[in-house]
Amino acid sequence: MIEFEGFRFDPQAGRLWQKDCDEPVALRHKLIQLLCYLLTHRERIVSKEELLGTLWEHGQYREHSLSQSILELRKVLGDAAASPSYIRTVPNQGFQWICPVTEVEAAPTHTLNLRTLNLRTLNLRTLSLHTPPGLLAGAAIVLLLVALIVVLVEPAPEDASAEGMTVLVLPFQNQTGTPSMNWVELGLADMMASDLMLIDGLEVITPAQISSQLLTDSGDLQASPPQIRQLLADTSVDVAIQGTVRFANDQQALEYQLISQQNDPVAGRIERQDLAVSMTSVVSELYRQLQPNGGTPDLPSYDYIPSAMHEYARGVQALNNEGAILARYYFGASAQIDASHAWSVAYLGVCQLYLGQWAEADARFEQALQQDSEPTLRDFVSYWRALIEYRRDNLPQAARLLQTVKTSEASASHDTPLAQLADRLSAHIAYLQSGTGVGGVAMADKPVPNHFIGSFPALPLGETAPPASVSELETQVRRLTIKGYQPALFLNLVTLAQHPELSPKEQHGYLEQALTVIARLQQPYEHAQALLLAARSLLLHGEESGVDASRLQDYLDRAYRIAMDLDARRLAARVASYQQLATISDQLADNPQQAVDSLEQLRTTVADPEFSTLLEQVSEHARNAGAMAFQP
Repeated sequence: MIEFEGFRFDPQAGRLWQKDCDEPVALRHKLIQLLCYLLTHRERIVSKEELLGTLWEHGQYREHSLSQSILELRKVLGDAAASPSYIRTVPNQGFQWICPVTEVEAAPTHTLNLRTLNLRTLNLRTLSLHTPPGLLAGAAIVLLLVALIVVLVEPAPEDASAEGMTVLVLPFQNQTGTPSMNWVELGLADMMASDLMLIDGLEVITPAQISSQLLTDSGDLQASPPQIRQLLADTSVDVAIQGTVRFANDQQALEYQLISQQNDPVAGRIERQDLAVSMTSVVSELYRQLQPNGGTPDLPSYDYIPSAMHEYARGVQALNNEGAILARYYFGASAQIDASHAWSVAYLGVCQLYLGQWAEADARFEQALQQDSEPTLRDFVSYWRALIEYRRDNLPQAARLLQTVKTSEASASHDTPLAQLADRLSAHIAYLQSGTGVGGVAMADKPVPNHFIGSFPALPLGETAPPASVSELETQVRRLTIKGYQPALFLNLVTLAQHPELSPKEQHGYLEQALTVIARLQQPYEHAQALLLAARSLLLHGEESGVDASRLQDYLDRAYRIAMDLDARRLAARVASYQQLATISDQLADNPQQAVDSLEQLRTTVADPEFSTLLEQVSEHARNAGAMAFQP
């Protein structure tokens, strides 16, 4: 038995108790493993890679699962990352257990605790339907004896509790036969996730957050059974909710399945005249299936006009699938129908941010906060405001806004993926300010550049490697093209354009396709970033890229005009650095030594750390060219 501040832990039985309490703390098996490992190796820092390799099987979602598990364990212990008492995060190294511990002799474990005996599993009413009345009492006694034997031999099962439960809401499937109802896939599913977030103890992953991974992996929002099993295996998710919407009896019907790793799926059906308007009652009914003994959650009823809610849900769907141009009309319509719908106003600001209308986006965010001070909305707005300030090169203000998200109780307990995005952007900003940190991996080393952090609804939260097969990515591109999912299509094309198995010519071809898609989306900042990727391709590979060298100046001129129009100062400075590099590259053929000298001078004047990898590669090219020029 191990004792530490406020707790005692039995690693043999996998049980954690608060001191002076006989009831064990409800912990998932993965959290028990994590706690045990950190305690066992408390004399040293345990790296993230070691934890992933030891406690998690290989899978795409392992890093997110580790982050979520650390967060959950801290929550159980009452710990805080900013001022830890139990688990310390060591930047760029890993985690270490820092609370002093005492090893004591364990008490006997096979004791009968009637308070932990769950008699609610004895369904006598169901038994009576199939058993003659005279046998009912005897059967109940037999079942009770069996239950007592189980208690004596095996540890008592954890009582079902919402505390620490992680729920994944998958995109719904529209089986109404009406294309105009496609908004239920992400829109209605997102409304369900938002209401589930209001229930204490539930960690919720929204359909918008997981849809990015589904689209990237398969080009389809609908998860197959193997995908769901993989998601549950690779993440800290306890239950996944999969739903299908149909018309039945002049009503809307939600047919759902609650899928977990331990149990068979639980199926159900909820009918309402309007599922969107009735979402709070739908979630209450669903929660009773998730937690049969958890009571009925006290959720506030919607005060919004039904048609405004429908337009909002359509906007969520459009933003993920078609982009900001269409989505802004839905959110604008929702806000016009019902001026009190603050989330529609906030999402309208996100659309304006994408479309390069930063001042208008700021005004919308301020308007949303004036209408509703709900903590989750405040964190949402703070993140997107931080992204605007980052793009304006106001890094201190961006960092302050992100800090409010990371320290918010709403993000810590209910919207972990948003806090993850804030962490990633914070790390990136810290790197830009100091030249060190996890956020500064060069663009060439990542399937999706750092510049795209937080730029798309379809950007995966986790750092995932590109698929091993080019053909797999190309299949996804075809599927996304057919379905018209433009943001995800753009990111897949950018990933293909940096795939190491492709030639420079093939890579550049995919970059040109990405430029076409992003121009259609009318997102100027991301357009300029993609133009810089194309310029980078030409600087590194020249004629091997399969395009005329004159295109380099065209890419840079277009990117610079966009940056100046947006007043994106960091982006404009990056384009200017590329322009200097392009000028020096032109000198290579005529005067390689002068080119080498100019590159060394550029190295001392440019402060952008992300530029260093490209500069080093071009410098190496110049040195090689100079050496060849001076050979006798």
